[in-house]
Amino acid sequence: MIKRYQRELLYLLAIAVVAFVACCALTSAFGPSRALQPPSVHAWLHGKMSLTQAQERALAEMEASFAAEQERLQGAIQNANRVLAAALTSERGYSARVSSAVEAIHLAQGELQKATLQHIFAMQEVLTPEQAQALSRYAADALSHSP
Repeated sequence: MIKRYQRELLYLLAIAVVAFVACCALTSAFGPSRALQPPSVHAWLHGKMSLTQAQERALAEMEASFAAEQERLQGAIQNANRVLAAALTSERGYSARVSSAVEAIHLAQGELQKATLQHIFAMQEVLTPEQAQALSRYAADALSHSP
């Protein structure tokens, strides 16, 4: 009698595992699409503008430099988030530790936003006036429509 229940339990467990794997595969295949998200400024710039080879070279150098700074600042944001997570699990209220962690997050986010804006303005120096204006409109649009 017990062996029968064990066998049925194993069948039920096998079905649950198969269902879980199927759900994961379907979510991955048909979940929210990145295609619905706007392209990055770099993808847009290279895809929509007729850049000269000289512009491409200059922008490539700028992008490499900015990518390193962006990665550093995103790491600072992640570290600050981890500090906040630790504070949330140990504090019983909005303590100085929680406040300090929030301030660290805001500081890193602000530095990333400043670096991004400086990067956009630096890229405009390489572009024609029309291209620079189009980049400004794209950035303004992204700011106006972002969550």
